[in-house]
Amino acid sequence: SQPHGPGSMDHSIASVRRYPDIKLYRDDFSHSHAGMIVHPGKRILFISNPGKNGGEVTAVRIDTGRYSRTAREEYPIFSNRLPSFEYSIYECTEEVTMFFMICFFLP
Repeated sequence: SQPHGPGSMDHSIASVRRYPDIKLYRDDFSHSHAGMIVHPGKRILFISNPGKNGGEVTAVRIDTGRYSRTAREEYPIFSNRLPSFEYSIYECTEEVTMFFMICFFLP
């Protein structure tokens, strides 16, 4: 697998994992979505979670979860039919809140 960058939906040679234990929340004001990046050496997924507690960054240890099942049937719109595409659901993943981001919007 290899990173494809933001905005690309070409997952033909990807290894994509879903972590249903990790809850993401939208920011009601800006309607921001979660941004993600993986530290390649430490294999930690950092997630911007703007709608949780005023905004926070969550660190997920991606190798602590365990394979639960394939995600192809539950999420067919995101699936690629090529056999090189791995799409899995992992559960029981360790996560840690790194820090909170507090934003104040002035009128």
